[in-house]
Amino acid sequence: DTPRPSPRTNRTRRVPQVAGEGRGTCVRTLRVWHGCSAPERLAPICAGGFRAASGERRAGVDQYGKGCYFARDAALAARYAARLSEEAAAALAEHPARIVGARCVLLALFAAGDVAEGSHDRPRPLRIPGLPSGRRFDTMADRADDPSIVVATAEAQAYPAYIVCFE
Repeated sequence: DTPRPSPRTNRTRRVPQVAGEGRGTCVRTLRVWHGCSAPERLAPICAGGFRAASGERRAGVDQYGKGCYFARDAALAARYAARLSEEAAAALAEHPARIVGARCVLLALFAAGDVAEGSHDRPRPLRIPGLPSGRRFDTMADRADDPSIVVATAEAQAYPAYIVCFE
């Protein structure tokens, strides 16, 4: 039997990770936005993908746990988007002068998997109750049932699809 979702967890995936666990194959994929506060990181993200945070936790930043943050709404992501320098624009565009000073957000495809409510005092996702393997939730979020902010905790969890630049 699969545990019922609680207000703090949303089990949307039923993919077996260990023999005997789970029965289905549904993985929820979201379209989410990422605002990059370090514009020099945009080109490496486009080339190599997003990286879940490593190293020390950042004070006042990791509100829902440690990882790479994404927003359901572009306006929220845009609040974190820094203006492009000449160097960052040159790395992104064939005609960089057109986007110098613009801000950019990335539209990403996000494999949410099993979602649990995150917390600043819990850097990693909780273990999923009732699974003998002790597997953890894949994603932390502001709310498990209808997240507006999701946190990638694995390297290949989000794929950068488009860059949107604006003034």
